[in-house]
Amino acid sequence: MMRLSFWILSGIICGLVANWKKRNPFYWFLCGFIFGPFAILALAFFPKIEKLKRCPFCSQLVKGRVCRSCGMGIQDTIDLGKDEYKVE
Repeated sequence: MMRLSFWILSGIICGLVANWKKRNPFYWFLCGFIFGPFAILALAFFPKIEKLKRCPFCSQLVKGRVCRSCGMGIQDTIDLGKDEYKVE
């Protein structure tokens, strides 16, 4: 019983860390449950996923709030699925 709770706890920890790193928590829960602390260790080395936005002025992909290509700010955009659009 103690071993099963250890594997379940490893799965929960893996799922929480995966959610924080913006990865699939269900998949990582299963990996944590099957591989235990090895999955937690592997997940610790993966970088956090940052969502890229598309500049509404020049259509370049932007990581932050200001486009490097045209210098325009994109803080007035909203996420509508796959593309980003400017709020008027």
